[in-house]
Amino acid sequence: MGYNISDGDIPHHHEDELGDDEGIVVAKIVAMIVLSVATFMLGLLPTKLAVWFRWNRVTNDSRSKPVLSLLLCFGGGALLCTTFLHMLPELSEVLTELQEEGQIAVTSFHLAELIMCCGFFTMYLVEELVHLYLHWREDSKGISKVDDVIHRTFSIRKCSGNKEGVKNDLEDSRGGSEDTSSLKTLTISTLQETGKKDKDFEIVTSEPKTITTHHNKDDPIVTSARGLLVVLALSVHELFEGLAVGLQTTTSYVWYMLGAVSAHKLVIAFCVGIELVSSRTKFILTLAYISTFALVSPIGIGIGIGLSGSTEDGHHSILNAILQGMASGTLLYVVFFEILQRERDNKVSGLKQLLAIVVGFCIMFGLLIAAGHNHEHDHDHESEHTENMEAIIRNITYHQEHHHHHH
Repeated sequence: MGYNISDGDIPHHHEDELGDDEGIVVAKIVAMIVLSVATFMLGLLPTKLAVWFRWNRVTNDSRSKPVLSLLLCFGGGALLCTTFLHMLPELSEVLTELQEEGQIAVTSFHLAELIMCCGFFTMYLVEELVHLYLHWREDSKGISKVDDVIHRTFSIRKCSGNKEGVKNDLEDSRGGSEDTSSLKTLTISTLQETGKKDKDFEIVTSEPKTITTHHNKDDPIVTSARGLLVVLALSVHELFEGLAVGLQTTTSYVWYMLGAVSAHKLVIAFCVGIELVSSRTKFILTLAYISTFALVSPIGIGIGIGLSGSTEDGHHSILNAILQGMASGTLLYVVFFEILQRERDNKVSGLKQLLAIVVGFCIMFGLLIAAGHNHEHDHDHESEHTENMEAIIRNITYHQEHHHHHH
């Protein structure tokens, strides 16, 4: 009356699991390659466009600004959905499991939300420390061209002090038709508020082609190295975005997260490229900055793969949960400070921006439901296996007891 246990039954399930694990790792490696190559290519595209279209100065097409702004808003909507409807619930699930296993204490407050907020504040702190350093350098030595470009390009926060004045002066001097300042607002930050005061940047010149800067006495190698460090510091959130991809547990979720992160990062890379071209940064430096920016997310994915591979150990799963929470806090920071706050300052229609955000949100929501359906299917498959195994074990123990009782 018992089950006939064939030798192939149990190992087959193990092989399935192994194949699945390999599939996830392959998906993550593909995500690393796709993200780094696409970011690198889009970051360098503006330098190629400058050569092809012979941009001898910033001839920014006023039509491209709303398009880029709306694309950034679309990416913002995608990340907003990902943060609240995928990462936060998943984090709560992981933490609940850890609490049930007794690995972490049961708390009276929502632990997932707390860790997420810690991630948010950590990103805020990193950003502010970099700004503090750049302002200190500016006050002590006068800002170098490289520092200014980096600050304007890679920085999330906008220096709002003198922005309107600079913008109006620019519009007056150019007759408003070729609005170079649109690049400044379009990309990550505007000119230093003290830039005009210190006369390190003389933007308003009668000849539009000349943007003059005082050369910094620093050794160019030191300046470049410092520039790279600042780019790295300002790309910390990209590392956590990569980590968010690397810590996913199913193949469908890896692709989902790759889509969410790409929707934001690729547009940012293009904007960074435009800004570097507009400030006439040397090609070798542009190459170095874009490469750094392109490699940060894949490094995050790599760390995620390493951590996911060793989840058998309890400590690692706690670390995973903390890092996942930090990553979701980072995405929250990026959505509200890097995208929504900055884009609302642009002269693009607010309703169009809202529509772009909602479209981004809805598309990711649809993908999330699809990915979730696959996830449920995997779970059903797993639980079916588990139930079969339990039935087999029950049957064996029943027969053993029965046999023992008989004797």
